[in-house]
Amino acid sequence: MPKKRRQENRGLPKRWRFKCGAYRYLVPPGQESQWDNKKEFTLGKTLPEAYKVWSERLEVADEITTVSKLLDRYLLEHVPTKSFKAQQSDDLAIRRLRPVFGAMHPADIEPTHAYKYFNLVFKNHGFTSAKHDIGTLRHVLTKAVQWGIITNNPLRGQIQFRKADYGQHQRDRLVEDWEITEALSIKSHYRGVKVANPYIRINYPAASGRGIRRALAGYLHATSDIPSLDFLHTFQSCPHSHAYQRC
Repeated sequence: MPKKRRQENRGLPKRWRFKCGAYRYLVPPGQESQWDNKKEFTLGKTLPEAYKVWSERLEVADEITTVSKLLDRYLLEHVPTKSFKAQQSDDLAIRRLRPVFGAMHPADIEPTHAYKYFNLVFKNHGFTSAKHDIGTLRHVLTKAVQWGIITNNPLRGQIQFRKADYGQHQRDRLVEDWEITEALSIKSHYRGVKVANPYIRINYPAASGRGIRRALAGYLHATSDIPSLDFLHTFQSCPHSHAYQRC
């Protein structure tokens, strides 16, 4: 009986593991010459780096007979093209999808399988995670069609998940003017409040008397009583900034 994989290694490609702060590949016996004569090859400290190195050294087989192999190709060719946050979300989704669908042929997946999987993930992780996983699976199958592995996507246009069907009630009213006024009247030294007030004025017509875009913030500052938005532009323009740190 094969040894059960650790939590941090579940969902990773076959023979991968995370050890000592880096992703490593256990080289199959007899293939050491292709991996610098090493039995365990270090791929990289981050997933994008690891996928890139692995794809450069490992030729992706044209014959993909299982969803697990399809997910490997998706991780190699498509996921690295996304933003870092999107890569993290897709990696988490694939970690959950692989144990369920990995042994199946991509053409064998049916909408009923997607609904059963959604219900399972919904009970354990919530509506948002379940819907994201199904969205990832659907896009993986779309890529499979593009790569010529299957002829059509069995999930495209066949499944629908509404919050109301799962007890996730959407907002049933709009924010009223007096609520916006109360929010703008809050005086605080906390940075979150200082950022929120100009944002509310820009995005809600009731707060400023007009509907405008962020691109007009400079014009708005010059023609109205809205406080300076220089620090707000700082947050938006710096890719490394967050809510509690100035650039």
